[in-house]
Amino acid sequence: NGEGYSHPELNKYKKFGGYLQLIPVAGLNVWGYAETERLSDSATAQMYKMDVYFDMVPNLNISGEWFTYDSDSNFNKVAQPDGSTVNNHYNVGGFSIFGTYKIIIDKLNVFARFDSYTPDSTNDTKNFGLVIVGFDWAPIHSSWKIQPNIWFYNYKDSAKKSDVVANLTFFL
Repeated sequence: NGEGYSHPELNKYKKFGGYLQLIPVAGLNVWGYAETERLSDSATAQMYKMDVYFDMVPNLNISGEWFTYDSDSNFNKVAQPDGSTVNNHYNVGGFSIFGTYKIIIDKLNVFARFDSYTPDSTNDTKNFGLVIVGFDWAPIHSSWKIQPNIWFYNYKDSAKKSDVVANLTFFL
């Protein structure tokens, strides 16, 4: 129903979606996903997504994801020179690339991720990127993990300065 499985249905509209998965060779997995949803009597939304998983080199895994979301509700008001405003339709989209390399199996991995996000296709200054790099260390058991990692945010808007965040993540 578009609200999610654990929420009551709050409208009469339905969401339909499906995916196609292809494994052309062992270690390469490609799948695409599409959905459409009626938002109101006059508005719909569509999402398209594609993922690729590459696991053909020993100890290396690389994954990528791309998506775009288009909704009849995605409008922002744009001022015109004459003082009037017009509604400008935009899309939302982005992609992500993630990789891990096992330095010592079940003990020490290195990982990296790059995200690019476009929240408004008509305004490049809202775009931003994120790079995450770090180590995945299991000092006692493979279910106990310590992950020192650094996040680098880069904004397309020149008025915003890049951010660097250091994290220390624990998993048990």
